[in-house]
Amino acid sequence: MYEKFYGLAAKPFSLLPDPKYLYLSQKHDVAMSMLEYAVSGDLGLSVVSGEGCSGKRTWIRQLNNQVEETGTL
Repeated sequence: MYEKFYGLAAKPFSLLPDPKYLYLSQKHDVAMSMLEYAVSGDLGLSVVSGEGCSGKRTWIRQLNNQVEETGTL
């Protein structure tokens, strides 16, 4: 309904986070670097914590997409 009326190419609202809209502020960039280090260094466990809606799930999806595309970080 919204796509046709507003001329959008995709649905404007989704319940799932989409990494292509990921914005990395300085703090987000540091957190993403730590996640990449944990995955590339084969660390056994890494904890991501933060307030709700701070982008944790989107970071994980982005990291997963990077690994799937390249096979490595």
